[in-house]
Amino acid sequence: MIKFIDKLKENKFFNKILSSEFILYIIVGGLTTLINFIAYWFFTDRLRPKFGDHAYRFAYVIAFIVAILFAYIADKIMVFKSNSYKISDIVKEFFTFVSARLISSGIGFFLTVLTVGLLQKNGIAEPIAEKLGILPSFIFNIVFNYIVAKFVIFNKK
Repeated sequence: MIKFIDKLKENKFFNKILSSEFILYIIVGGLTTLINFIAYWFFTDRLRPKFGDHAYRFAYVIAFIVAILFAYIADKIMVFKSNSYKISDIVKEFFTFVSARLISSGIGFFLTVLTVGLLQKNGIAEPIAEKLGILPSFIFNIVFNYIVAKFVIFNKK
């Protein structure tokens, strides 16, 4: 077992994944998810008197915006330590950041639908398939968004 761990320590890819930057990225992602949930719950309750049964739809959009703003700022400052603060750079970074998140969310949605369908076709009960079906989407989103953020959005030239 010790030899295996030593081999992993020598592996450049493994060291990159466990770098402090990637760990910070995972922590920021967790906080982003928490902020998204809290904002969603908060705005659903606040908007219900005005929008009734449709409040959750507006709350979802507002929570998504709040979460994206938090994720962009935290990734820029804490994770990737981008020092570019010119307005044109910030607009370009933010547009690319939001675009990447929308693309990964769309791909994640279709990946979830595909996975749930495959699980159901293989005899997994619907409630369980629905719960497990999102896992590949989570993994895809984490990896895709990290790669895009590191090498495209916050790339230190």
